[in-house]
Amino acid sequence: MMQARRRMVLIAFSVCTSYMIGIVPVRRTHESFRGPHQLNMRNNPAIDILRWAIAVPAGIMLWFAANHSIGIAFGIIHGIERVEAFWEAPDMDGVPIIGTYIIFVTRTIAAASLVGVMIYIVPRYHKQVAIVAASLLSAAAIGFLGFALFQAAGVDSGLSPDGWYKHILDILSITLGAIVGAWLSYTSQKRRTRRAS
Repeated sequence: MMQARRRMVLIAFSVCTSYMIGIVPVRRTHESFRGPHQLNMRNNPAIDILRWAIAVPAGIMLWFAANHSIGIAFGIIHGIERVEAFWEAPDMDGVPIIGTYIIFVTRTIAAASLVGVMIYIVPRYHKQVAIVAASLLSAAAIGFLGFALFQAAGVDSGLSPDGWYKHILDILSITLGAIVGAWLSYTSQKRRTRRAS
């Protein structure tokens, strides 16, 4: 009984604390019902500038973190050396089925994480940020394919069909992840804005 009461007190305390720092959105019908700390945070230009400044670095960091963590997970399943050899190979390295889902899962989640965290951090213009971030990431993926083709042009053998498949799958997975991440994050931010208003 005492433990249950302590848990209830801790839950109530955490909810109240989260509300005071503006983490939990609470429906209000008038601005006067908002806490002064929330109003100051929303109208603080310094905080807005900081959020714009860290959005892109945070997204890039999450991209690498997602790639690394998912790579470790696949390494535990298939063997770290096997997965590393697959990523370093210019083609599918003789494992087209395993390689397909490794590329698709890794790149899709990493791209969605990159775009999603940027939309989540920026204080406003979420729709525009979603469009720009998804477009830039897709363009970067296409640019990476162009760079790979430029490198392959200097090699006599060129890219094998497996190599083409690997690069194209990479681009499509990144593009899909960017679009899905942008859409999910934008709709989530839109719902949060409606609840906060």
